[in-house]
Amino acid sequence: MQRGVIIPTSLLNHFGLSKQGYHWSKTTEVFKEDLKESILNRQMIALIGQYGVGKTILTSKVFGELKNQVLFIKIKNVNREALTVNHMMSAFIDEHTEESPRRCSEARTSQFTRLIGQLITQSKRDICFVVEDAHRPKVEFFRSLKELREIEFNGINPLFSVLLIGHKKLGDNLSFRKEVLLRSVKLELCEATGWMDLTERIEYLRTVFGRAITKSARQRIATLHKFPLEMDYFIYEKMKEARLAGKTVLDDDVVQPTLKELYDAAKESDPDAISYRKLAKEINENGKLNKKISEGSVHAIINSDAGNKKERDIIQRTLAAVENRGHERKMAANE
Repeated sequence: MQRGVIIPTSLLNHFGLSKQGYHWSKTTEVFKEDLKESILNRQMIALIGQYGVGKTILTSKVFGELKNQVLFIKIKNVNREALTVNHMMSAFIDEHTEESPRRCSEARTSQFTRLIGQLITQSKRDICFVVEDAHRPKVEFFRSLKELREIEFNGINPLFSVLLIGHKKLGDNLSFRKEVLLRSVKLELCEATGWMDLTERIEYLRTVFGRAITKSARQRIATLHKFPLEMDYFIYEKMKEARLAGKTVLDDDVVQPTLKELYDAAKESDPDAISYRKLAKEINENGKLNKKISEGSVHAIINSDAGNKKERDIIQRTLAAVENRGHERKMAANE
């Protein structure tokens, strides 16, 4: 899997790397095949994931593998909020034919249907419209798009597939149009669906950066950062700091997260499993301290420089344990 952050070769060389490695996992392959199958079945697909999660890498791979079977047409209108099906039809007619779009919406729809059908017949390829930043158009766009692709031409129905790529809001928008949602394939790239979970993130760091990052440091980075772009940016910044300090590897000393970062990461991973009160209770039950620790003390230690080394170390280990349990529960749920 390629990355959004390209680290300079000179910096990589300092850490014993000639280049960044390439990561492509079994999980990525499964998502890729699901996406390919949906496109070939002429479905409407919502590919959902936040920035930096790997949507572009996944779709680029699919586009390359299907280029002989599918003609991908990307909607280039940058003003996504104002995007309508009429705009989409006009853009296609202007860019892919010698005709001018009809002024009447009904006539333009008939013209678009005919030209799409002719293109499919002539090219002997299916057609897939690709809408990036698809969380931005108004909800009505999705209903109109659904109706357009269901028009039949010489036995071809649906007429084309649609790949909607966007953030979480895309799924929310589709939910407002049940008739669209129930006829769509939703592929969500997130930890809950098995995409880049903790184990996958650790493996990503191992294959991309190898021995430049120690095993324990990989665990810490993967716990704090959820997506490839986040991890790459963090590593880039830490490599610059480490080189100035004369270090040639990213170890625990370099990748030292704050307790607040660890708490936030654990909270995001499993919100119901962690709180200052629950942390204090678990620490007291484990009996690692010679005295009871209060919820207020845990809050103060995590959010400031309060507490001694032993208290901070115990809180750190407890937070790591909570994170691991949350990961194990998600893995079990996915199975």
